[in-house]
Amino acid sequence: MPYIGQLPGLWWDESSGKYFPLSKKPSKPSITPVPSTAPSTSSYKPPQRRNPQRYTDAIGLYDEQLSKRLRSARNIRRYTQFYPIRAAAYLDSSRAVIATSQINSQLQLLDLCSDDRRFILESSPGSVESVIKIGSDEEVGIVKVAFNQTNLYRTNFEAQSLVHVQSIPNSNYFDCAWDGQRFVAAIDKTLNAISSGRKWVRYKSDVVSVASASQNETLCGLRNGQLHIHDWRLGNKPQSPIQTFGKTVNRIARVRESSVYVISTMDSQLQLFDVRMNKCMSSLRGNVNNTSLKQPFTLVANDSHLCVVGEDAFLRTWSLRSSQLTNTVPSEYTNYVDSDGDSILYYQKPGTSGLRKRVKVFEQEHYTENFVWATLQAQPEIKGSTLVLGGDGRYYGVECAQKVLKLSAAAGVKKIIVGQNAILSTPAASNLIRKHKAYGGILMTASHNPGGPDNDFGIKYNIANGGPAPESVTNEIFNITKTIQSYSIAQLPDLDLSKIGSYKHGELEVEVVDSVADYVDLLKSIFDFDLIKKFLSENPSFKFLFDGLSGVTGSYGQAIFLGELGLSKDSVQNAVPLPDFGGLHPDPNLTYAHDLVERVEKDDITFGAASDGDGDRNMIIGKGVFVTPSDSVAIIADWAHVIPYFKGGLKGLARSMPTSGAIDRVAQAKGVAGYEVPTGWKFFGNLMDAGKLSICGEESFGTGSDHIREKDGLWAIVAWLNIIAAANQEHKGWNIKDILQAHYSKYGRNFFSRYDYEEVESEGAQKMIEHLQKTFESLNGTQLKATTTDTTFTVKETGNFAYTDPIDGSVSKNQGLYVVFSDGSRIVVRLSGTGSAGATIRLYVEKYSTEASEYGQDAQVGLKPLIEVALQLSKLQQFTGRDKPTVIT
Repeated sequence: MPYIGQLPGLWWDESSGKYFPLSKKPSKPSITPVPSTAPSTSSYKPPQRRNPQRYTDAIGLYDEQLSKRLRSARNIRRYTQFYPIRAAAYLDSSRAVIATSQINSQLQLLDLCSDDRRFILESSPGSVESVIKIGSDEEVGIVKVAFNQTNLYRTNFEAQSLVHVQSIPNSNYFDCAWDGQRFVAAIDKTLNAISSGRKWVRYKSDVVSVASASQNETLCGLRNGQLHIHDWRLGNKPQSPIQTFGKTVNRIARVRESSVYVISTMDSQLQLFDVRMNKCMSSLRGNVNNTSLKQPFTLVANDSHLCVVGEDAFLRTWSLRSSQLTNTVPSEYTNYVDSDGDSILYYQKPGTSGLRKRVKVFEQEHYTENFVWATLQAQPEIKGSTLVLGGDGRYYGVECAQKVLKLSAAAGVKKIIVGQNAILSTPAASNLIRKHKAYGGILMTASHNPGGPDNDFGIKYNIANGGPAPESVTNEIFNITKTIQSYSIAQLPDLDLSKIGSYKHGELEVEVVDSVADYVDLLKSIFDFDLIKKFLSENPSFKFLFDGLSGVTGSYGQAIFLGELGLSKDSVQNAVPLPDFGGLHPDPNLTYAHDLVERVEKDDITFGAASDGDGDRNMIIGKGVFVTPSDSVAIIADWAHVIPYFKGGLKGLARSMPTSGAIDRVAQAKGVAGYEVPTGWKFFGNLMDAGKLSICGEESFGTGSDHIREKDGLWAIVAWLNIIAAANQEHKGWNIKDILQAHYSKYGRNFFSRYDYEEVESEGAQKMIEHLQKTFESLNGTQLKATTTDTTFTVKETGNFAYTDPIDGSVSKNQGLYVVFSDGSRIVVRLSGTGSAGATIRLYVEKYSTEASEYGQDAQVGLKPLIEVALQLSKLQQFTGRDKPTVIT
């Protein structure tokens, strides 16, 4: 019998040329050690990779010295430049060919000693599934799958190209090997010999794994557990199996050039099997220290050791001499990657308030991880930092929170403060960031967009001031997603976020906090809760109703309106946060909050209010009255003196560009600065941080102040209650309508309306914008006439709004097209950045009036001529095919 290397329980006697049991081994062995041709291991450590079929590959296991390196967790190198490594093969003792691919593929020639590398072929179509050494030390075979074809190639290193050998119509590739003169491939139920005269053998079960036994024989493992040796000299008829295992034979690794193979099966068994003796020599026992093997996907063997990586991402080494597991090395951080092809698919550009896409997009492999990792890497001091984490409770939030924790641990974050059950309203998160002086926060929300498995999810990053990341940060995040090569994720179990307390999660500290308490305390420090409670108790006819729209603010509303203000249970509806918002669209406007609108009219509700999915928007209505967001922020600013937080006066007031100019008149009357900024709350942040802004708002139902750096729906609602309670001290019985009319009498009325056209074709929306820009060139001074009346408007000014930040000098261009008329009326058109699909066109119209007879007029009636001019000028129906808006506010 020839020498085939060290075998378990046996020793080789050189003089007799035979193996004997170890019990008969003399004290001075006569065996002559086989010289090792292994490369120097001074700088070599094995790479790892992950993919859906094979998980992680480790290259090489030459000798005892290298085996010791493999057993040291701290010395394992992960070739992050190459991820995902789909396949690898040795050329000789010091060189290997590495293939990386998912959609496109790259081949690299790697020097294992110096770690030098060069590209052989870059970005060729198809996914490399296998690399196999063939012929000389200068050639390997490549198996690629592309366009429903399994393709076989030879490399041409000098030409840096692949030479095509053959294509097989098939997209379900399993395994391939080289038997010394041809490829042998396992494809579906056939074992294929790929040469000039192609042969194939068809089995009754899928052929899953193959290995060379000799130049004429191929060892193959089947899905049904059978192990066959096929001799190609005997034709294409399957021979009887030499062994049958209990589960699929998923990998076969040859021990050098011997007849001994390591067989792995899908029931997590590893066996040393001698195909010539048709005998299982021993099983590799893996249950040491409760570290049982789970479905081995990778086998690399030498004379003395076996390296295995299983489904659980643990690296294990076995001694083939003792058949014992010698060490288990957990992958503390596993590096995954998107190839160039995936990066193209995953270009992730945050919009006005983060990244918002369909849930199914976020559920794609690597998609969420890519964006979170890019977000973390865009922060220069992320290591050792504290972050806040929470979301609005929508579908996929729990899974996302666990990923954020593991990615943050791998990124070196020291501590994360997370809301109980991963729930935090956006205002509450902003408050926690500021209160705990955190470095930033990750918010899992798509705000007012619908939720559920077929709807939207979102992730946004807030900076240390508690506000949304500025464009400089979001642009950096976007740039990283375009070039990302790898991300690291800690191998940690999911953490129970339902229990308040402090936990150690690997090296990461996690503090689970009450989602509501700190925020309620904040509002109590701002408003006169005693005055509000007294007013409500003394005026039982004042009927209040808050609608949480099954979003995050339900719990906060119950704590404030029931717990602090003592209102009855039926004063709050839809108060339980639901993953799909109960099928509702959690956007507080007259269209989507129709249940609230109907009940206000039906039940004679004096004061009705709603907030959106993540709690940063609000709507105020009453019996027969609706307060536009533009009027709401102006009235809060005008009555700020009755709110304790503003007793020291106002620093400044601001609005977004599309918002009506009502607040400008308040700023002028109070002698404070008024600012006009682009849409997006982040533009208010610099002004607040510089001490120049107290109250601000957007026409999109966002209102807030410098108490945090986000708009705040419940803040606005309680502010109105504070104002009404204070107003009733002088004007008994005043309600919403009375306060509105008093404001119009003092400042005049800005009639305002917004038309939303949601999820229109992006191409049509862009063409409409281009049409308007071209029309603007010759529009000044012209008269535009309404379609149903003789009302005309003379164009005074047109443009595309640009903003220069007065604090840091940054410039934001192309923020919305506008037309201003000679009477002060105006039209604004912009594309929204908060949708997840298609484009949303927002059309704004505004008219100012000081005619008292018009103050009680319905806005749609007062604005009808201007709306007709806007639709005619924009040709919106022509470009989008829409004859009416999705939402009117």
